[in-house]
Amino acid sequence: MIIDERIQNVRNRAAAGGFGIVYGFLLIDLLFRQFYLKQAPGEYWDIFIIWFASSVYVGIIAYSSGMMSGHVGRQFKVLIPVIIITLFLISLIQGDITSAHDLAGIIAGLVAAVPAIFAVFLFYNYLNRRWEKKNELDEQE
Repeated sequence: MIIDERIQNVRNRAAAGGFGIVYGFLLIDLLFRQFYLKQAPGEYWDIFIIWFASSVYVGIIAYSSGMMSGHVGRQFKVLIPVIIITLFLISLIQGDITSAHDLAGIIAGLVAAVPAIFAVFLFYNYLNRRWEKKNELDEQE
């Protein structure tokens, strides 16, 4: 059987679609277990690791291939407020905020999480800059 570009393109689209379906349903499963079943994270850590590893893989591929060129700073500026609002909403939904002491713990967690997220974005930015230099896109700016 001869495999031309059209056949390879269809295979790639099918694989990407399948990955998207699995990725989406894993996220739905994680959210269902967390909020509806109220399971402890230790009960579904294996699913979380699979979902997280696939997220990191997609991020590394996207940034190291130049797909996200020029968007790193903007994404970081948007992502931080989204994370902060999401954590507060999750804490309110789960009833974790019952006093000022609980609120201080959540703020301390945010203070610890933001530098970690910033480090990930620095790594993504490094991959993206490496791709730009490899393809000589720096000279056009």
